Amino acid sequence: MLICIEGKRVGNKKNIVVDTITNSWKEISNTEILSDSLFWFGTQHSMDKKCFLSVLEICNEEVVIDVPKKYLESYSFIVNERQEYWKLIVPKHEYKKLLDKFVVDIITITNSDKFIAALKYYDTVFQTHNVVFKSLQSANINRELFYKLVLENASDSTLKTFTPNKETGLSKVPVYNRTKTKTGRCGIESGANLLALKKEFRSVLKSRFDQGQIVYIDYKSLEPRTILFAVNHPEYSNDDIYGWLKTKFEQRFNKDLDVSRDTLKRFVNSYFYGAGKQSLDTLFLSKEKSTNFIEIIDENCLIKPLLEKLSNEFKEKGFITNLFGRPLCSITESLLLPHFIQSTAVDITLYGFTNIINLIQKNDILESMMIPLFILHDALLIDCDPKILKHLPLLLKKAEQPIPQQPTKTFKANFETLC
Repeated sequence: MLICIEGKRVGNKKNIVVDTITNSWKEISNTEILSDSLFWFGTQHSMDKKCFLSVLEICNEEVVIDVPKKYLESYSFIVNERQEYWKLIVPKHEYKKLLDKFVVDIITITNSDKFIAALKYYDTVFQTHNVVFKSLQSANINRELFYKLVLENASDSTLKTFTPNKETGLSKVPVYNRTKTKTGRCGIESGANLLALKKEFRSVLKSRFDQGQIVYIDYKSLEPRTILFAVNHPEYSNDDIYGWLKTKFEQRFNKDLDVSRDTLKRFVNSYFYGAGKQSLDTLFLSKEKSTNFIEIIDENCLIKPLLEKLSNEFKEKGFITNLFGRPLCSITESLLLPHFIQSTAVDITLYGFTNIINLIQKNDILESMMIPLFILHDALLIDCDPKILKHLPLLLKKAEQPIPQQPTKTFKANFETLC
């Protein structure tokens, strides 16, 4: 494996190429053209190059060069700038010793099982989904409403990330981080932060098209469907999984489960994500019903066999992988199921969104009339010209295409108008 380390990472004005096979390194000019096979280890994530930093973070690893504080302080004092090129004041033999150790640390990590798993996942899955994040564009902002809300909510820093450009009226493009969380659930590093924006403020978004609509495409019953998909359950394609579980309860215990669909959904998803029994009892306002419904979920969703499988994998390797091979590291046994569900669900949605973006980008008309804006958990937001709205069912078909790991199975999607 060849890794090109950005010079700034190691206090150098030149980049460093590491060969993990020969356990060696060499300096190269910053202008030297790099092979596409090289991994780039920069100070920031990259979607244009094979990104070593992303692979490291996927397997929850970090490698830094341990520079003695005296050199950093001396460099800052003498040069009076950021501590980027501290190699200039480090003795040659000392710098070589520091870099040798840094390279050894990198090579040690690249030989670990979890890094090997992360690398395979990165090559086969993670990079495939880059097209979605590259496609996102600025959102049009309702300026009058935006400035009214800012005046009324002056301390809301998230709202201010939607500040429109004075000339175009557009917000900044959101920049997502897909490796910050252990499961791969996306966060926004910069730009308009819809993930953190209060729901009641989403109305600041406005279609850039006259009479246009911003729609979001998401997946039905994603968490329970992910579980049933993982255990190869025939009911995974059921249109109403929550209703199916409710019926199972009523048949088994011969009594009505008198709760709303929203409460039922919250109960199931809270249970999957590790909510305590007391919280679940509160949702149903009944300890008995709560206990009985947990039995129904466990039996019909085959939770115990799945948990046993994950537990055995965790004990054997020290980490587990989601259904697509992403390693889930540094977690406890109590988080095995929640992390497995969330991480697998993230990749399922991104496969669907990748299909949608590929369809849009293959057609000039679609590309000019459908503008991807945000990923909001398991939803993709698109600004649509009114003339194209009739083609949204075609996008749903793309979102529901089989995923590579299970070519005979699809996930059901739907769309709604946001504004």
